[in-house]
Amino acid sequence: MTAENVYGTDRRKLLSEIAVLSVSALFIITDLVFPGALPVPASWAALILCGTGIIAGALRDLVKSFDIRADLLVSLAIVASVLTGEIFAAAEIAVIMKLGEFLEDITASRAKSGIARLMKLSASKARIMTPTGCALIDPEKVREGDILRVLPGERVPADGVVILGTTSVDQSLLTGESLPVEKGRGDEVYGGTVNQFGTFHMRATRDGSDSSIRRLARMMESVDAGGTDAVRTADRWAVFTIIAALIGAAGVYVLTGEFIRSVTVLVVFCPCAMVLSTPAAIMAASSNASSTGLIVRSGPAMERLSSVDTVVFDKTGTLTDGSPVPGETVSFGGYEEKELLILTSSVEMLSEHPLGQALAGSLSDAERSLLYEADDFVSVPGKGATARVLGKRVDCGSLGYMKDLGISLDEREISVIREKQLQGCSVIITAVDGSAEGFTPFFTRLKEGVIPAVKALRERGIKTVMLSGDSKGAAARAAEAAGIDEWEGEMLPEDKLGYIQREASAGRKICMVGDGVNDAPALKASYVGISVADAGSDIASEASDIMMMNSDMNELVRLIGLSERMVRVIKINMAFSLAVNIASLLLAFTGILSPVSGALVHNLGSISVISHSALLARRGR
Repeated sequence: MTAENVYGTDRRKLLSEIAVLSVSALFIITDLVFPGALPVPASWAALILCGTGIIAGALRDLVKSFDIRADLLVSLAIVASVLTGEIFAAAEIAVIMKLGEFLEDITASRAKSGIARLMKLSASKARIMTPTGCALIDPEKVREGDILRVLPGERVPADGVVILGTTSVDQSLLTGESLPVEKGRGDEVYGGTVNQFGTFHMRATRDGSDSSIRRLARMMESVDAGGTDAVRTADRWAVFTIIAALIGAAGVYVLTGEFIRSVTVLVVFCPCAMVLSTPAAIMAASSNASSTGLIVRSGPAMERLSSVDTVVFDKTGTLTDGSPVPGETVSFGGYEEKELLILTSSVEMLSEHPLGQALAGSLSDAERSLLYEADDFVSVPGKGATARVLGKRVDCGSLGYMKDLGISLDEREISVIREKQLQGCSVIITAVDGSAEGFTPFFTRLKEGVIPAVKALRERGIKTVMLSGDSKGAAARAAEAAGIDEWEGEMLPEDKLGYIQREASAGRKICMVGDGVNDAPALKASYVGISVADAGSDIASEASDIMMMNSDMNELVRLIGLSERMVRVIKINMAFSLAVNIASLLLAFTGILSPVSGALVHNLGSISVISHSALLARRGR
């Protein structure tokens, strides 16, 4: 089923519920304002529209699985009211319960279509090498050992190893790495990733049906299957409430001998206000959250957020902005740093490589005015570029590119470069007329607000963890800068999922915050999953409970505080509901309340609960 179909079904359901509630409320108001105006009470129509589903559902749960829910007591009260002719009371109870279900539905998570979208990221074709040339086949038909050709811009059709050619591959889809990864003979490539520049040949190491992207989809499905729906707070009290109501009703009948008073007890004991306590608070809190771009897709997750003890972050796109930022150019002594930067930029201005584009984009107007004209420009995909500047040959690229060109670096120079790479930096080495003259490092920076947000989480006693697909050096550098408690680098999607599952088994309540497709299984498996939507992935958004439409991590801290306030409001609502029930029970015992007046009293209780919950909608921390 497509996302559009799923969402369309949800919208139709909500519109149908709104129509039923509106019409039912109109019928009840008619009987209240114009009693006896119609030959048959209009409340009958409201009772049929709202009550039949409640009674049928309660009986089904009781008979099939002996699942005792709040709906069972409501059904008893409705039936008892009908038997005593109190149709208005029965209809009023049914409508309030239907309102509670409606509030839950509009805060419930939408049907997940992420798996279907994920499969769209698979390659649409595979080029298999044959004795007579090359043929297009369905990627599903690729078998282990097949030789495949991948052109620039195409998705890799299966997992495999490069056997011919060099290129750069964007594998952020799976690993979260911020920059394309250079690939040459013997390097692994993953199905679903994007070939950026050069054409290469590869040998499939897995069948096309078992590519990384398809395994990722299966992981999401398995997490789905193991999940459980949150149980409504009122239902946890259902057995106690039903027993108390039946004992109370029987006791009142024994002591007074009046069946109508027993019916009144059942009516006032209906947990309408209690049923509304959770969804009304969640809806108000969700409205508050949405005012700053936090979209709550799962109401129960909002409640669970208040008890998380660990927040796990992805790095690229979540804590860092993912764009390469050039650092200070390092000279080996032959040129001044400024002149070396201008030479390098004169060549890289013509390059399509992300590092070259980042370098060109970082130049000031004054620096741009100093650039030289580059002639005879040649780009080698995945390795570097060469041009003639001021009559000199200028080579810019990786260590591998320098080696291919026969340009040697001494141990000291290599050591300096390796040190930067261990810190998580990528580098462009610059050589002039065959002599290495220096390099420019590139790093990713933390997003604004990350450091204070991490500090605030730690002050709340929440453990912070970062799981990244980037190198361990890059992960360590970002974690240290952000003040993260614990970190891991070089993690594939299954590694992140495994970490979440292990920690959950140990009793940790984990909130996972991520942005990429590679985070989707971990988002779904976590206690609460939050996606950073502005960074990009629809798949991550579909796998999450809550979406952050901006990347300000301070809003995460505010959301946790809002969740804690929401839980306090729910507890107060439930305590108030219980107090109203007890007071109404005493009034029903003395005969002060009839079924109709009893229904109105607990209706006022329901309105009070909704009004108290509405306070959560006010903006505040």
